[in-house]
Amino acid sequence: ENALPGIKCVSRLDLSENNFDVELAAVVNGVTRCRNLLSLNISKNLPKIKARDVIHVTDSIVQLIQDEETVLQKLNLSDCRLKTDLNNVINALGSNQCIQILDISGNGMGDVGARLLAKALQINTRLKTIYLDRNNITLQGYHDITYALQSNFSMRHIPFPTYDLLTPMKASPDRVDVIMRRMQDCLQRNSNPRVYASRGKNFRLTQGFLLSSTQQVLDRWTAQVQDTLQTAKTESSEPNEEVTRAEGYIHDADQCRLLVSSLQDSVALRDQCPVQRKLEDMAGQLQTFMQEHIDSVAASMLKTAADKCPTLLHPHAKTYQELKTVANKKSKVPPDYVKNLVLDTLGYEVRNKVNEMNLILANHISDKVIDDVIDSLARVNKSLIGDMGSFKKKRSMTPDVLKGSSSVAVRSESESVSLSGETASQHSNPSPISTPQVAKRKSLHDRKLRPKSV
Repeated sequence: ENALPGIKCVSRLDLSENNFDVELAAVVNGVTRCRNLLSLNISKNLPKIKARDVIHVTDSIVQLIQDEETVLQKLNLSDCRLKTDLNNVINALGSNQCIQILDISGNGMGDVGARLLAKALQINTRLKTIYLDRNNITLQGYHDITYALQSNFSMRHIPFPTYDLLTPMKASPDRVDVIMRRMQDCLQRNSNPRVYASRGKNFRLTQGFLLSSTQQVLDRWTAQVQDTLQTAKTESSEPNEEVTRAEGYIHDADQCRLLVSSLQDSVALRDQCPVQRKLEDMAGQLQTFMQEHIDSVAASMLKTAADKCPTLLHPHAKTYQELKTVANKKSKVPPDYVKNLVLDTLGYEVRNKVNEMNLILANHISDKVIDDVIDSLARVNKSLIGDMGSFKKKRSMTPDVLKGSSSVAVRSESESVSLSGETASQHSNPSPISTPQVAKRKSLHDRKLRPKSV
């Protein structure tokens, strides 16, 4: 744990079959602080770990996966028999930005783990290979994973789960064939992205924005400010700066619901990605450079051969001319070789990274705007409530004679004083803006109780 962070020359670490139990958590914590490790194998450990200690190991693995600075690309957790304790690790794969190869075979996670893995695969853009066999996953679990692969464009290899599908192959071979064929079709599509690269599928909405807790908080504050605003307008018809500001924040809150999709559309509506154009220019330049380099190599070889055999290969000799013709023909690079290599292999990874960064930026902008709108709604709501309180206090301090109709306002001063005296002598006279009081029923008939149910 303490030695690993200081080691910079180790890129692969194999700790399998060491009978680690709860102490494996400390080892993984040390690996998390190691910034040079690319591959970690901790398989076939945890033989006698207690149930209360498993959570410490899985939490350390989750921290390793979610660490933004880790460079780990391959993780092997096979044959650790984690069962349902593996669910926390699988949930962390949704936000994984580093691991490309994952081996979780032999853990017995079952269909519940398969369903969680399917949800993680719908938003994961880094995993390329995953080993799933010997997890007690039924055909339904693999059906869920296959369904998730339809929206995953990074997964390229899932070995056939021979052990898990041995029994289903005997019971319903046709269904197994259909599900596995669909899975392989999705994997083959991802391995040959030329046809699908232009569809922009990787830049998509993730993490259930419309159902997020932040969106629910925004909706609650919007409704509360609308209610307060309606009350404020009822109390006072005079124009108010706070009312105008509150209406503007409510409008901004309504627009925030579609902010992420709008940001997404602003990228999708562009005619052609500048990165794509740059890759095409780079492919053309590389094609020209390669051809010039091979031509120069061929000319150098012919010159060396002519220097060694000047009689046979003098410039006007038939053999020299034939060799020159053959060299020109053999040294031609296929016209689409470099372009396909750059656009389909390197270009696919570059576009995925660009789409990933676009999504991160869209989510960050949206989250920041929503948080500020929520804070602004809270402030303007508090301000509106304060204005309403001061208005009510001002009205309560106004004499009753000034709250009536215009006919009361023209009464003489003596009548006003007399009315004020009468008002002061009658403590039960309510205020014009208070809730009317209803006189209590005094007759026995009016106070008759409801008969008991039989």
